[in-house]
Amino acid sequence: LSGGCEGAQLGCKLDVARFEALLDIAGPEGCGELLSRLHEDLSTVRASLDAAIRDADLSEIRAQTHILIAISGAVGAERLYRLAEVLNIAAKRRRMADLPALYQPCRADLFDLIKHVEGAGARYGIRLGAG
Repeated sequence: LSGGCEGAQLGCKLDVARFEALLDIAGPEGCGELLSRLHEDLSTVRASLDAAIRDADLSEIRAQTHILIAISGAVGAERLYRLAEVLNIAAKRRRMADLPALYQPCRADLFDLIKHVEGAGARYGIRLGAG
């Protein structure tokens, strides 16, 4: 998830310095709440997108990708941000046949971000859900 983002076609998977800066800003008191909310929101988006892709629910795909775009942008998950944008545009253009294939890399990065949040929680002694 971390490391050199130079040359990454869709942006880096995660700008760890940016992610850690958010935790620093939250401070020891707010870090647990921030990580818990991130985990809950990302897990909810993943479950909602899984169902929306399965059901070809375009409005739900667009709603959930808007949330994912906002969160991924805030935490420095550049590639996930761009993948969510692509999925959102495909839903807007009603490209039904393309949605499952476009969702796969998005879901993989979302899964990895959830795992990163869980790992950060563990470092702070916060037990987060199974993801």
